[in-house]
Amino acid sequence: MQPDYTRPDHAELLAQMDIALSRYGLARIIDPVEVAGGTLNWNFRVETGQGPVFARRVRSGAAAEQVAREHALLRWVAERGIPVACALEDQQGHTVAQVDGALWTVSPWVEGRTPVRGATSAHEANLLGATHGRIQALLATHPASADTAAFVLPQLTRDELAARLLRIREAAIQRGLADAVIAAIDEQSELASQFFVDPGPRITASPLQFVHGDYHNQQVLVLEGQVAAVVDWEMARIQSRVHELVRSIAFSQLFADMQLIDAYLEGYGQRMRLTEAECREGVELWWLAQLRNTWAYEAFLFEANDRVQAFFPALISDLRRLADASWREDLADRMVRATCG
Repeated sequence: MQPDYTRPDHAELLAQMDIALSRYGLARIIDPVEVAGGTLNWNFRVETGQGPVFARRVRSGAAAEQVAREHALLRWVAERGIPVACALEDQQGHTVAQVDGALWTVSPWVEGRTPVRGATSAHEANLLGATHGRIQALLATHPASADTAAFVLPQLTRDELAARLLRIREAAIQRGLADAVIAAIDEQSELASQFFVDPGPRITASPLQFVHGDYHNQQVLVLEGQVAAVVDWEMARIQSRVHELVRSIAFSQLFADMQLIDAYLEGYGQRMRLTEAECREGVELWWLAQLRNTWAYEAFLFEANDRVQAFFPALISDLRRLADASWREDLADRMVRATCG
């Protein structure tokens, strides 16, 4: 089932929200305020008679069992000291409300803000890294980390990727996207033609374990210089720990500032130790993965997910950096210094 990212009708959304809140003995007293930043779900701050709560209308295509597993993981990490907002339970102990075919969840509201992409401070970068390392160290002890399923890059052939990028380019022109976006798609095509490795290489040096799956600065709420909560655990999975590390640095938009990368890695290295081999392999595999990465373009053009358009500028700027072998080597060297030993 293909996800539907179109904005729900406002009246329908409010009616569903009221029913969902009632399952937890709550009622809103004013119109909800949408929480900015999400790209998959629809999130709201809702004032109720019992105080503010966080209400989420889960993206279409998600299964209630999948959401319930996320909630079980939240309880597991909360019991071990990770700051999270656990989902509320109804009288039957359910944490997911199904209303007219849509899934809703409700959790306590947590005060805080996410570090601003492009304006993250060194303290915030260090805090993000330290929290990331702490979470990975804990999840290495989770029963799911015993799963040895391999992580493999998307198995696109060179021709399949070229065809996909051509389809994206044609759709972008039809939609009238800016010339800069078309040029970025063309540049990705050119880089792929030069550097594509077929088939996608497997991870060999990095241990696989259970990880958050989508950790980056927009998933961390900070209040008074400390982490108030880590949110959005729905993508938790088995993955290379170093792949998630590089992914977080990239998604937090820190690639443009090596001092911020150093601050992040210093915090991370205080909690997690890596090997030199996995650091170097991780950087190379992230680069090769990004050559294949067409998700944001496809989600915008073919799945009506308008919110991912904000990612477009970083896609090509990150690829340009990664295409420079000396830049990748420098990044890997910094990772080795901070996390090995």
